[in-house]
Amino acid sequence: MPSSPPGQATQASQQRGARDRSATVRNRRWYYLVHHLRRSGYFSDAALQRRDPVLYHQYKGRYQTAAEQATPFAPGTSLVDRMYHDIDQQTAHTAVTQHQQAQAQLLALLAAAESSTTAPPVARPGPDDDTYQETEDDGDSNENPPSAHCSNRPPVVASDEEGEEELPTAGREIMAQDLVALFEQRFLAGQELEFDYSQVDHNPAYDDVALQERDYEDAYFDSEEPN
Repeated sequence: MPSSPPGQATQASQQRGARDRSATVRNRRWYYLVHHLRRSGYFSDAALQRRDPVLYHQYKGRYQTAAEQATPFAPGTSLVDRMYHDIDQQTAHTAVTQHQQAQAQLLALLAAAESSTTAPPVARPGPDDDTYQETEDDGDSNENPPSAHCSNRPPVVASDEEGEEELPTAGREIMAQDLVALFEQRFLAGQELEFDYSQVDHNPAYDDVALQERDYEDAYFDSEEPN
């Protein structure tokens, strides 16, 4: 069997090495997620809201009632922890409000741009024009220009009230599960900026032997070529 050129063999070896390293990192993060993060408070409501207030509000916060948001502190909560909680809540509220205001401004700009691109009204002939004819106004004319408030877009209503949107309990549970799933995918993709991935990616203690063997088998069969 003829051998591959040295350059091609080196490139293939590098690709296999990069694929193996990528699989190792993915498996270690998955192992750490399942056996550590899911058993900690990393995906708790408070933690998710602190890391991404806007995303939390979109999936869960806007469906919470005032009573649900005013959950009392657990017994034994220190004054310092209460203060940190209040700061986090205020920071989250500010972020959500700014996001809503930015969205309202964007929609207003789009509505203004849409109205400015409408066709100009057709000029009517005046008394000095040869084609001008006087007609009696019966009060039922439909030629009045549309109101300035008419638009294809609904009016933008900015509101910072929480819990204004209702959703059945089953729907709220699905949204909460989707929110956690999104954060888990962000962790696996290395997008949690506050997390030190080096403690997981370079730690063989988080190797999953079963996953490793499966990846090695997949890599082996992928490298096999039909005769």
